[in-house]
Amino acid sequence: MQFFPNLLAKAGGNSFTRTTLPLDGPVGRHLSLVVAAIPANAAFPLHMHPKSEDAFVVISGSGHLVGAESTRSISGFDAVWVPPGNAHGLTTGHEGLLEIGCQVPPDHVPIEVRAGQHTPPPRQAVIASIKPCERIAGKPSWSTVFPASHEQALQLFSTSLSASDELLPPSGASASAIIVIRGAVQLGAHTLRALGVAVYADESPVSIRAQENDTLLVSLLAFPEMSPSNTAMEPTRDA
Repeated sequence: MQFFPNLLAKAGGNSFTRTTLPLDGPVGRHLSLVVAAIPANAAFPLHMHPKSEDAFVVISGSGHLVGAESTRSISGFDAVWVPPGNAHGLTTGHEGLLEIGCQVPPDHVPIEVRAGQHTPPPRQAVIASIKPCERIAGKPSWSTVFPASHEQALQLFSTSLSASDELLPPSGASASAIIVIRGAVQLGAHTLRALGVAVYADESPVSIRAQENDTLLVSLLAFPEMSPSNTAMEPTRDA
């Protein structure tokens, strides 16, 4: 398991930054993770990942998701899923925007696209809000962020925890990442606070124990071998 304790430190100051995390071999073969900071009144140019699904979570700020045929507003704790080959970009207004993104399979060099030069694809980007999930019998559990699809190779789950709550990460993916959006958790001997991330591939994930109330987590799961005939994986719930 690989840990990055503070993604905010990789976001830079008031300038545009896009930082790719150095993931170890087993994880890095299946997904890439990036931290992007876009200052106020600026733009992340229209671009696409020809063969990769893209998903990102808006940590703070607000702006607009710009697509080939529409522009939609996004703000803190919104999550966005973009299918392969879909041209997209971001713009900001009077405040900047910080986001953490993932591509499956890895794509470290997105292709820039000029406006009007890209045909709208059959599948459009999906925007969903990360909301605290309802508890089942008083126990914490994971909730699907985007509508389930057997064709998606990249899936997101979220959970909200109170201090001392404990549950297992989702399992069964080729590579996974746990992102602490707010609060703090203990994973084995490691403590992760807000904007810390843990990534893992083949190893059995340790249980997650919340250290603070109002802890919010997102789990990214990479299923690069997914096809329309596969069944979407279900998150592992605590016993």
